[in-house]
Amino acid sequence: VPNAVTQQLTDLGAQIYFNHRPENISDASVVVVSSAITPDNPEIVAAKEARIPVIQRAEMLAELMRFRHGIAVAGTHGKTTTTAMVASIYAEAGLDPTFVNG
Repeated sequence: VPNAVTQQLTDLGAQIYFNHRPENISDASVVVVSSAITPDNPEIVAAKEARIPVIQRAEMLAELMRFRHGIAVAGTHGKTTTTAMVASIYAEAGLDPTFVNG
């Protein structure tokens, strides 16, 4: 569903799709999936037919963090808040963090 965040990303040049369709991956060089995406998803099927690599989100995150220092927040409650606080502290300290939340 389009919202303020998706509009902001679109304004910055991101290509956002709101439905799962094979044509959505036509220009992709890799497709990243979460565990919530089933193997029969039309985009996954199309990627495999086109021999476009399909990798898990965890694998992509590991690649992004290769050769970098990272902080992981785990637990039952408060992960999102704690992650946001850590990112804010690093940003305020001028350390220019990259963070993934959620």
